[in-house]
Amino acid sequence: PLTATGSWGGTYFAHPFNNDNLNTNGGLSVNNSVKYSSVNYGGFTFGGTYGFSNQAGAFANNREYSVGAAYQYQGLRVGAAYAQQNNPGATNAAGVTNGGASDGVLANTSGVMTGRFRQREFGAGASYAFGPATVGVAWTQSRVDNLAGAAAGQR
Repeated sequence: PLTATGSWGGTYFAHPFNNDNLNTNGGLSVNNSVKYSSVNYGGFTFGGTYGFSNQAGAFANNREYSVGAAYQYQGLRVGAAYAQQNNPGATNAAGVTNGGASDGVLANTSGVMTGRFRQREFGAGASYAFGPATVGVAWTQSRVDNLAGAAAGQR
């Protein structure tokens, strides 16, 4: 809700491939997961998710986890979040998706990955509403590590 994509701008203000998942219209959900959302503690809320791997002997393969927190007081809103996917869309020896946290590849890599592929998203934002106007700033970054055929790390 602190970005144009998440509020009034929609898809037109999303990054190409939506790899920071700000555009919830085109994002991927987390399968096989648990989620916690706190109650509101004087304007402060927090939460997290954990998507299980579901692959015997490869606990970290195709798992996901995320955490986030937000604070709101009168016109001030502040939020931050982190998410990580380990080898999303990974398949088993038979070439079938292992039913873990993600059925898709979040970095739009067409399934070409090494066994240690990892994608991480960071974000923070703040806004302040005064009268009929709201001003704000948001920062996000996506990092992709160990993508087959690419540089060691991409941002």
